[in-house]
Amino acid sequence: SVVDSISLKDNPPFGIAINNNTQTVYTTNTRSNSVSAIDIRSGKLLATITHGGEKSHTREVLVDEKNNLVYVSDVGDPSSIWVIDGKTNKYLHSLENLGKTVTGMVFAPGTTDKLYVAVMSDNAIAKIDTKTRKVEKTFPSGGEAPVNIASDGKHLFVANQKSGTITVLDDNGKM
Repeated sequence: SVVDSISLKDNPPFGIAINNNTQTVYTTNTRSNSVSAIDIRSGKLLATITHGGEKSHTREVLVDEKNNLVYVSDVGDPSSIWVIDGKTNKYLHSLENLGKTVTGMVFAPGTTDKLYVAVMSDNAIAKIDTKTRKVEKTFPSGGEAPVNIASDGKHLFVANQKSGTITVLDDNGKM
């Protein structure tokens, strides 16, 4: 049964992630090209975050609880990933030059310094160093139109929308 509900009618949510340490839920709002930060305890909207540019298409959201940072995929050609300060709920900067149509994201096992992202239009996975803000490597996703990505600590699991498959890769892109 439904325990509670938080109204986001003005900015309908798409992606969702929680920072358990700060008890803040983050949603991407694709229709308004923004991110909402909501206090879990009160249900109060803390902030609506934009990146200051004219165009964006927010998609997925990932929280780095250790460093209190929020990563948001901004789908486009080229795509980027917003980095938001979880303390102030303000946009900090973007990770750029990631390819066309970046969607899902996951941290490399045991670290928040390395981020894997699905690059849908390139049928690829990009590994990004979050400290240097640079793509370290790109490798094939093993399917067509990779849309999301997860990790079990040893492997990457990639959902390939067009080919209707899930590929299992090591962190170097080998099946």
